[in-house]
Amino acid sequence: MAVANGKQAFQNVVDVVKDELNECTEFFSGTCWESPPPGRGYIIWDDDRADCHDSVILVPGFNLMHRGVLIVCYALFFIWLFFGIAICSDIFSESIENITSLTHKVVRKHPRTGEKVVVEEKVWNWVVANISLMAFGTSAPEILLSIVETLTQLGSKGGELGASTIVGSAAYNYFLIPGICSAALPAGHFRKLEHVYVFICTALWSVWAYVWVFLVLSVISPGEVEVWEGFVTLAFFPLMVLTAYAVDKKFWLWSSGQASIPPFDLEENPEEDTGAGGQQIGKGYEKGRAPPAGASCTLRTFSSTPGSSIAHPKQKHSILYYRMLTVRHLAGESKTPEMLALSHNPLKEGTEFHDHEVGTLSGRFVDRVQKEQAAPTGASKLGFSSMHYSVLEASGVARVVVRRYDGDLDMPLSVSYATKDGTAVAGIDYKPVQGELKFGPGEVSKEIEVSIIDDDMTEPDVTFNVMLSDLKGVGVVLVQDMVPVTIVDDDEGGMLMFELPTKEVGMDDTFVDLNVVRRNGTDGRVTVEYSTSDGTGPAAIAGKHYKETKGTLVFESGEDRTKVRIPLLAAGANGEDKMLVFKVALSNPLGGAVLGKRQICRIIIVPEKKGLQKSKSMDSDKSSKDGDEDEEEFNLWEAYKEQYREAIMPELEDGADNVWFDMLLHYISITWKLICAIIPPADYAQSYPTFVGSLVVLVGIIYLTKEVANVLGCELTLSPVMTGVSLVALGTSLPDTFASRMAAIHDDTADAAIGNITGSNSTNVFLGLGLPWIIGAGYYYGRGEKFLVSEGDLGFTLVLWCAGFGAMSIVFAIRRARGGELGGSLKAQRILLAWSIFLWLFFLVLSGVHSYSHFDSDVYGEE
Repeated sequence: MAVANGKQAFQNVVDVVKDELNECTEFFSGTCWESPPPGRGYIIWDDDRADCHDSVILVPGFNLMHRGVLIVCYALFFIWLFFGIAICSDIFSESIENITSLTHKVVRKHPRTGEKVVVEEKVWNWVVANISLMAFGTSAPEILLSIVETLTQLGSKGGELGASTIVGSAAYNYFLIPGICSAALPAGHFRKLEHVYVFICTALWSVWAYVWVFLVLSVISPGEVEVWEGFVTLAFFPLMVLTAYAVDKKFWLWSSGQASIPPFDLEENPEEDTGAGGQQIGKGYEKGRAPPAGASCTLRTFSSTPGSSIAHPKQKHSILYYRMLTVRHLAGESKTPEMLALSHNPLKEGTEFHDHEVGTLSGRFVDRVQKEQAAPTGASKLGFSSMHYSVLEASGVARVVVRRYDGDLDMPLSVSYATKDGTAVAGIDYKPVQGELKFGPGEVSKEIEVSIIDDDMTEPDVTFNVMLSDLKGVGVVLVQDMVPVTIVDDDEGGMLMFELPTKEVGMDDTFVDLNVVRRNGTDGRVTVEYSTSDGTGPAAIAGKHYKETKGTLVFESGEDRTKVRIPLLAAGANGEDKMLVFKVALSNPLGGAVLGKRQICRIIIVPEKKGLQKSKSMDSDKSSKDGDEDEEEFNLWEAYKEQYREAIMPELEDGADNVWFDMLLHYISITWKLICAIIPPADYAQSYPTFVGSLVVLVGIIYLTKEVANVLGCELTLSPVMTGVSLVALGTSLPDTFASRMAAIHDDTADAAIGNITGSNSTNVFLGLGLPWIIGAGYYYGRGEKFLVSEGDLGFTLVLWCAGFGAMSIVFAIRRARGGELGGSLKAQRILLAWSIFLWLFFLVLSGVHSYSHFDSDVYGEE
């Protein structure tokens, strides 16, 4: 009886083995069973590396090498593939940037004068472009990886690499990038989200995106995705774009007439200073004063068309712009970031604040705008006439203007004021004052005088604040209750330097003006010599492209700014199709002054077609008919030749300290540059062929990346989920990290740095999972089968991400109340960076522990 039971038990085991495993043959690799001669039992063969050998990219016999050698080879190949993804994504991003920068001319009514003006506006709304095309541009690798994985595994078990990469990328973007961006800012600087309501809207959509994925995988149809679920997931994407657009336009206020969205930026009281070509140029505001409330940029009008004017919108850089600069720098083009990014430094001519004050200034400006928008209809508004004041120590007095505007200006009101110490100390640096300002009927401005104490000590610039409080009046809102006043020490000769390290001009410009500033003191008369010299690479040549110039600048006592004017020779640059560079250098300072860091300024002469920041107009063909000269016909063959020349020849900065490193990066990526040079140029046919061509090449690179990621993760004994959330997500997100860091440094708001993160995360899910689900579910539906999707570890990582999202959002809210989402004191920056790193590592560790079944969870309700 016992023997019979033993035989039955053995047969049961054999039946289970035959049901679960394949029989060993010469064509099968993996765990299998083999039937030996009778009486010898059954043998089970197990190869734990069998899955590591099943890839189309492997050369026969390559997998027989030592595992350590294979890991090193796969890792290097994996990193090299990310160079290809970055370079191709750069071209893809440039096409999107060009498409979204298209403008057209429309007739608008001037919001103040009622006059009809012709306004040049972007075709794409900022929110629609930022969430749709731009988010797709930054998320293209993750989305395409998920689609390619689904297409290559139709008919077999579905993969988890694409979906886990999307979740891992979302965690990296939202947890780690804000901390890195914040730490990149100097201590005391802030960057605040300007489009905060759009950010909140897309953040809520990103939460819903992952909740929806959880519902699909665990509640609605566990372990299966149906066709309708794929279409619903995809439909959420346009719905998200529409809701974000509605939030940006504040559609809910339209019925009450409170929505006020200026169609263009404007400047009041333009000066009738007519320049070349009949151009009327609006004047700059009085030194030390900010533009009137509601005005954010200069309105420039052109008298070429009688009875109308053309307004040009303020240029804002998107995250794609900074991503392109980052990728080109990683590809060994050391000149690109300086030539393109620094030439559009936030500091403009005539500003009365220093470099270290830009971040806090932008935060206060955003606060003021938000308070103005939240004010009741018809209310009068009270605030300072400037966002920041600077005064020389020797001037003896600082005059701070308080003004009211809008609403009923005949109503009397009063407001208290007082000074408050910052780095300046009352009684030592200035005399404290306090009092009350009373506005009578019709009075719109009052002045507060603060005495400045002059001394002969050399000391850093210091700042105090003027505060407003206790506002008394009917129908008036206090929109700005504090303004900083910087006392500029002028007890030494000062430091002389160019205001910007790079200046960009057009081929048709006749001269270029360079600001030379005097910092850290303006005492006494000082001089400095300047001279021009040719650049390197695509160099501008003296006598052909510009007039060789040299001379001496004189700063009188108390003078802190002057200009150098260099004549340009437009005829010599005619026909050039590449950027030309020359330099202006300062030397030999006399009178007690010293040279600062920016002793050299590079002038970049940019051809019309090569200007990355120039908006392209859809009406250019029409306008060229009315002009005196027709637009030069685009030469596709010459453009291709230029692309291959740029791919082969490195663009290096003369005198750069890291030239050898840049050369190394160039030759590491040269293969990808040559491959991507087959993509149509971005200037051809409004970049649409570039968009399609780069997308096709990117799909091919993504396919190779998927295969290498699988074999590398297998050799490292990582599960597909851990490979996706760690290695692949890190590789695809690194360019975005450097781009966001650059945006945080060079932009005056946090929108380009982190404003795109939540929209990108939502786009990843709605497109990166919606499209593959439609493809997979549709394929299996046609075969009468179910589209099975693994629900093992992905659900847990989704829940983990949502918990981390909530924790990071609370930090954002607290930091915004204290000045801005990014930046702050050195201690605050370190805390945010540490918190960001902790959240990301916590996400990775718990995902890994759960993936390897070190603990169980009931995410899917399993018992």
